[in-house]
Amino acid sequence: MTVDLYSLNMEKGLHYEAIVTTRNEDGTPNAAPMGVICKGPDQVVLRLHEGSHTIANVKREKSSM
Repeated sequence: MTVDLYSLNMEKGLHYEAIVTTRNEDGTPNAAPMGVICKGPDQVVLRLHEGSHTIANVKREKSSM
């Protein structure tokens, strides 16, 4: 499913904040505030911090929804 980010009033080049959720290895939930940069109508950049639970979970799962 592709979402047109511009239809959500996001603008290219602007920085937004979001709460990103992942699951820890033991199945418990993990939530982290994260900066989001809109790169185009269907692209964003998230800055994951090395050493965080979030990046460990993303690297382990290697999938997205």
